[in-house]
Amino acid sequence: MTKNGGYSWKMFQTPVSDTFTNIFFFDEKTILQGQNKIFRIEKNGKFDIATPPSMFKMYFININQVIGVGQSYSGQGFFSMGAIYTTNDFWNTTQKKTFGGTVAFTFTTLDKKNDHEIMMIGTGIKRSAVFNIKF
Repeated sequence: MTKNGGYSWKMFQTPVSDTFTNIFFFDEKTILQGQNKIFRIEKNGKFDIATPPSMFKMYFININQVIGVGQSYSGQGFFSMGAIYTTNDFWNTTQKKTFGGTVAFTFTTLDKKNDHEIMMIGTGIKRSAVFNIKF
Protein backbone atom coordinates (compact mmCIF):
# COMPACT_ATOMS: atom_id res chain seq x y z
CA MET A 1 0.00 0.00 0.00
CA THR A 2 1.33 3.47 -0.79
CA LYS A 3 -0.08 6.84 0.18
CA ASN A 4 2.58 9.03 -1.45
CA GLY A 5 2.59 8.01 -5.11
CA GLY A 6 4.93 5.06 -4.68
CA TYR A 7 7.85 6.64 -2.81
CA SER A 8 7.29 4.34 0.14
CA TRP A 9 5.28 1.15 0.48
CA LYS A 10 3.54 -0.67 3.32
CA MET A 11 2.86 -4.37 2.79
CA PHE A 12 -0.68 -5.57 3.41
CA GLN A 13 -0.60 -8.85 5.34
CA THR A 14 -3.62 -11.16 5.32
CA PRO A 15 -4.13 -13.77 8.04
CA VAL A 16 -4.80 -16.49 5.45
CA SER A 17 -3.05 -17.30 2.22
CA ASP A 18 -5.06 -16.87 -0.95
CA THR A 19 -4.52 -16.07 -4.62
CA PHE A 20 -6.21 -12.77 -5.45
CA THR A 21 -8.21 -12.67 -8.68
CA ASN A 22 -10.06 -9.33 -8.65
CA ILE A 23 -10.16 -5.93 -6.95
CA PHE A 24 -13.09 -3.58 -6.31
CA PHE A 25 -13.40 -0.11 -4.79
CA PHE A 26 -16.48 1.11 -2.97
CA ASP A 27 -17.06 3.90 -0.43
CA GLU A 28 -13.31 4.37 0.15
CA LYS A 29 -12.95 0.67 0.87
CA THR A 30 -10.87 -1.80 -1.11
CA ILE A 31 -12.25 -5.27 -1.71
CA LEU A 32 -9.87 -8.04 -2.78
CA GLN A 33 -11.42 -11.17 -4.24
CA GLY A 34 -9.36 -14.28 -3.71
CA GLN A 35 -10.02 -17.80 -4.87
CA ASN A 36 -11.54 -18.72 -1.49
CA LYS A 37 -12.02 -15.50 0.51
CA ILE A 38 -12.95 -11.85 0.08
CA PHE A 39 -11.15 -9.15 2.04
CA ARG A 40 -12.89 -5.82 2.71
CA ILE A 41 -10.19 -3.33 3.71
CA GLU A 42 -10.98 -0.06 5.48
CA LYS A 43 -9.06 3.14 4.77
CA ASN A 44 -7.25 2.78 8.13
CA GLY A 45 -6.01 -0.72 7.18
CA LYS A 46 -8.48 -2.72 9.29
CA PHE A 47 -10.26 -5.46 7.37
CA ASP A 48 -12.84 -8.21 7.56
CA ILE A 49 -13.00 -11.48 5.69
CA ALA A 50 -15.93 -13.25 4.03
CA THR A 51 -16.17 -16.72 2.49
CA PRO A 52 -18.47 -16.43 -0.53
CA PRO A 53 -19.53 -19.24 -2.85
CA SER A 54 -17.23 -19.99 -5.76
CA MET A 55 -17.88 -17.36 -8.44
CA PHE A 56 -16.27 -16.13 -11.64
CA LYS A 57 -17.45 -12.52 -11.44
CA MET A 58 -19.08 -10.21 -8.92
CA TYR A 59 -20.84 -6.86 -9.03
CA PHE A 60 -21.19 -4.71 -5.90
CA ILE A 61 -24.50 -2.82 -5.70
CA ASN A 62 -23.20 -1.33 -2.46
CA ILE A 63 -20.66 -2.40 0.15
CA ASN A 64 -22.94 -5.20 1.47
CA GLN A 65 -25.17 -6.11 -1.47
CA VAL A 66 -23.43 -8.19 -4.13
CA ILE A 67 -24.47 -10.27 -7.15
CA GLY A 68 -22.09 -12.97 -8.33
CA VAL A 69 -22.17 -15.47 -11.18
CA GLY A 70 -20.54 -18.83 -11.77
CA GLN A 71 -21.34 -22.52 -11.65
CA SER A 72 -22.99 -24.93 -9.28
CA TYR A 73 -22.98 -28.73 -9.37
CA SER A 74 -25.70 -31.27 -8.69
CA GLY A 75 -25.45 -33.78 -5.90
CA GLN A 76 -23.59 -36.22 -8.15
CA GLY A 77 -20.92 -33.58 -8.77
CA PHE A 78 -20.56 -33.63 -12.54
CA PHE A 79 -23.71 -31.89 -13.85
CA SER A 80 -22.79 -28.22 -14.12
CA MET A 81 -25.50 -25.57 -13.79
CA GLY A 82 -25.20 -21.81 -14.15
CA ALA A 83 -25.57 -20.10 -10.78
CA ILE A 84 -26.48 -16.58 -9.73
CA TYR A 85 -25.59 -15.75 -6.13
CA THR A 86 -26.84 -12.75 -4.15
CA THR A 87 -26.17 -11.40 -0.68
CA ASN A 88 -27.39 -8.44 1.34
CA ASP A 89 -24.81 -8.77 4.14
CA PHE A 90 -21.35 -9.23 2.55
CA TRP A 91 -21.69 -13.01 2.14
CA ASN A 92 -22.81 -13.85 5.68
CA THR A 93 -25.94 -15.28 4.06
CA THR A 94 -26.36 -16.23 0.42
CA GLN A 95 -29.23 -16.84 -1.96
CA LYS A 96 -28.65 -18.98 -5.07
CA LYS A 97 -30.60 -19.50 -8.30
CA THR A 98 -29.41 -22.21 -10.69
CA PHE A 99 -30.21 -22.93 -14.34
CA GLY A 100 -29.79 -26.24 -16.17
CA GLY A 101 -27.45 -26.78 -19.10
CA THR A 102 -30.07 -26.05 -21.75
CA VAL A 103 -30.29 -22.47 -20.39
CA ALA A 104 -26.87 -21.88 -18.84
CA PHE A 105 -24.28 -24.35 -17.64
CA THR A 106 -22.14 -21.40 -16.58
CA PHE A 107 -22.41 -17.63 -16.25
CA THR A 108 -19.30 -15.93 -17.52
CA THR A 109 -19.80 -12.20 -17.07
CA LEU A 110 -22.05 -9.50 -15.66
CA ASP A 111 -22.06 -5.72 -15.62
CA LYS A 112 -24.19 -2.76 -14.62
CA LYS A 113 -26.61 -1.61 -17.32
CA ASN A 114 -27.89 1.41 -15.37
CA ASP A 115 -28.53 2.36 -11.72
CA HIS A 116 -31.21 -0.33 -11.33
CA GLU A 117 -30.28 -3.12 -13.76
CA ILE A 118 -27.54 -5.68 -14.24
CA MET A 119 -27.12 -7.83 -17.33
CA MET A 120 -25.30 -11.15 -17.43
CA ILE A 121 -24.42 -13.77 -20.03
CA GLY A 122 -25.04 -17.46 -19.49
CA THR A 123 -23.66 -20.07 -21.85
CA GLY A 124 -25.79 -23.17 -22.43
CA ILE A 125 -25.28 -26.34 -24.42
CA LYS A 126 -26.68 -24.95 -27.70
CA ARG A 127 -26.71 -21.18 -27.22
CA SER A 128 -25.97 -18.23 -24.96
CA ALA A 129 -28.64 -16.41 -22.99
CA VAL A 130 -28.66 -12.82 -21.77
CA PHE A 131 -30.25 -12.21 -18.38
CA ASN A 132 -31.47 -8.84 -17.13
CA ILE A 133 -31.89 -8.38 -13.37
CA LYS A 134 -33.69 -5.31 -12.02
CA PHE A 135 -33.18 -4.23 -8.43
